[in-house]
Amino acid sequence: MPAVELALKCTLIYLGYAKQDWPVAQKALADMKFLDRLRNYEKDSIPEVLLTKIKNLTEKHEFNIETMTRASKAAGGLAKWCYAIRIYAETQIVVKPLLEKQLVMTAKYDQAQIEV
Repeated sequence: MPAVELALKCTLIYLGYAKQDWPVAQKALADMKFLDRLRNYEKDSIPEVLLTKIKNLTEKHEFNIETMTRASKAAGGLAKWCYAIRIYAETQIVVKPLLEKQLVMTAKYDQAQIEV
């Protein structure tokens, strides 16, 4: 099932596993804290290299969430999670500098208001 393998591979990459094969996936899925690791994933500081790997996988024709869900509901859920985290991280790359600029400009505005 290539669809299931692709969803697992993306998940294992996000979680920092050096290898992304079936035995490693079995161990990861058997971990009692697996779901907690997904829920509490630090999505605000994903390294660019990791994001590039994920983007290459999620843009493949085979990475189809509907197909993955038909093959396995669990794989479909992991695929949705992987895709959502990727989109969030890519958005943060654009939005974060703008938010920082907004903070600086707000501070300047507040200072100008005090001086008036």
